[in-house]
Amino acid sequence: MAPTAVTKKSSAAKVLKRAAKSQAEADDIEEWKKAKQLLKPKDQLELNELELKETIGKQLVATNNRLPDSLIEFSYAQGTFIPLPSPGNMVVSFESQGTLLHKESQEAYQQMLEMGLDPMACMGSEETVCEAVEPDAEVTYETPEPSIAPDDDVSMIEGETQTEEGKEEEEGAEKKHEEKQEEGEEEEGEGETVVKASKAKPAAKTGGRPRKLTNQFNFCERAALTYNNPTRSQETQTIPPPMANFSANVLQWVIYDAYQEDFAAQQLEKELERERKEKEKMSIGKPQPKKATMGRAQLSEAVQGRVLECWKVLERMINQNTFNDIAKDYRYWDDPSDEYRDEEGTLLPLWKFTYDKTKKHTVTDIEWNPFYYDLFAVCFGFLEYMKPLETGAVCLFTLKNPSFPDYICMTDSGVMCADTHSKYPYMVVIGLYDGSVEVWNVHATCSKPAYRSNSVLNKHRGIVW
Repeated sequence: MAPTAVTKKSSAAKVLKRAAKSQAEADDIEEWKKAKQLLKPKDQLELNELELKETIGKQLVATNNRLPDSLIEFSYAQGTFIPLPSPGNMVVSFESQGTLLHKESQEAYQQMLEMGLDPMACMGSEETVCEAVEPDAEVTYETPEPSIAPDDDVSMIEGETQTEEGKEEEEGAEKKHEEKQEEGEEEEGEGETVVKASKAKPAAKTGGRPRKLTNQFNFCERAALTYNNPTRSQETQTIPPPMANFSANVLQWVIYDAYQEDFAAQQLEKELERERKEKEKMSIGKPQPKKATMGRAQLSEAVQGRVLECWKVLERMINQNTFNDIAKDYRYWDDPSDEYRDEEGTLLPLWKFTYDKTKKHTVTDIEWNPFYYDLFAVCFGFLEYMKPLETGAVCLFTLKNPSFPDYICMTDSGVMCADTHSKYPYMVVIGLYDGSVEVWNVHATCSKPAYRSNSVLNKHRGIVW
């Protein structure tokens, strides 16, 4: 048996060694773990061990902390706020409506009467069972009078008539019963005792469901009716259009003349439309008064103006063909002898611009147009102050037509200088010998200026250079 004890001791030693080794490993792991630090507030109350081990009891009070204690409402009768009673601590968790009635309630009493049962017998004892009332037994019930609403006037009258009929029937039955008793007494004679029947005659049934009184004011009817549009008859009569008899011969020359007249009217309308657009573009100038309806003379003037413009274009084309070589020399001619002459050139006459009405005048100024490179303005005045001229002129020449000026503006005094607007090339301003200044719109008209300075006789007598 000794060897077995040795083996048991050796196994126990091994178990202890393993437990010690595992405990050492656990201690090493705990050293690496971060220790939990409890954070305490600075004002925490310090208690000893006895105070910490003290048992403190808790009390549960059946009070509702959320119950409002100051409910009020505004009273319109008193004009102030009045307090409301406390709603109480009762909280309804579940509510269900059932069909059970208390036997002593008014609803149970009415239900027993409708079922034909004796309410007094049923309410006498809980053990007794209510039996149906026999029709021969005399049972009277005091039914409560139904409350009548103020609106139920008709139903109340019907109920009164029914009760009066029931009373008359009861009185008739009592009279018949008394007559029968008197007859029996006469047959038996005087001195005989009268034996009353133990069972009386069956009285009128008072049990059962009472008749429901109808209220004619308590009803609801539903009806629908579509709207039918009534038929209406409306008559109208139009005025007959005017009628006339016309007769004519359709011939070839008549048709031709009609087409010619229509074509001429179309061309005239186009011409007037073009002039209107041009005048709208030339917005600078005095507002011209409205003209009357154009007559035949005015229409002929418009046609003549259009024809004159066409003649100008044709004349310009002929002059360009005639002076083609001169125009090329003006644009591209280069004198080879200019290489040998420094700061000197060759003067080559190309065109000569003249106007018959200004032969006696002197050319006082020449101004090139800033927009059209081949257009320039020439001022005609006078420089001999001893021999003044009564009129002056501004002529706009173009290199495309050197034979005649494109625009001619005649003035009452000699023109001394001129200038052209950089944005509106058709606006030309001129200075006169008498000191006046005029602005001309050559697109609109060359017969009168668009603007003119007022009289300067009382201001100065200087010449506008």
